[in-house]
Amino acid sequence: SLELRERMCAELGIEAEQLPFVGELVEVRDEHAAWRGAAERVLRGFGLSLLVPQQHYREVAAWVNAHHLRTRVVYHRVPERQVRLQPEPPVAHLRLVDTLEVEPGRFETFLERELARRADHRCVDSLAELLEADKAVTVEGQVRQGSRHEKDDRSRVDDPRSWILGRSNARKVEALEVALGEVRARLAGLDRDVETV
Repeated sequence: SLELRERMCAELGIEAEQLPFVGELVEVRDEHAAWRGAAERVLRGFGLSLLVPQQHYREVAAWVNAHHLRTRVVYHRVPERQVRLQPEPPVAHLRLVDTLEVEPGRFETFLERELARRADHRCVDSLAELLEADKAVTVEGQVRQGSRHEKDDRSRVDDPRSWILGRSNARKVEALEVALGEVRARLAGLDRDVETV
């Protein structure tokens, strides 16, 4: 995704910061860190989407249409002017959107509106609460939207190696370096086994 954006921006003469990924602008608040894995699961597809300001919309659309990308790309046209949402009345329970913060700037209003719709899941502490709610998520990453239930355990919910949300990827890099060290140690052991054989 980063390489695709880099290539597109280079060919169009646009700075990459002008076409951010949603995940680069949305962070889980420190006080709600336990819900990070759940937020990653609910927002992964949206987090990997590009935001395209109105001023670059036509050229980006034309570029995407003219190239065989060999991957999936999703982008959202962000209008220049947007009406800020009226604050919602407080609710008695924590919602996933309440665990998030959006980086201030030109995309803030658009993202707040989208997150209010996409992350309005009730954060529940038990399976019983999940079964009672219409739209909810557990800290273990099971998501319910009406009759649809999903739990994607292709990676652990608490494994930062696949996380995409946030301005900093330091935890992700650290986890990847630890995994690399483990693979190197295993490889060295296999090399010793080969020599012995």
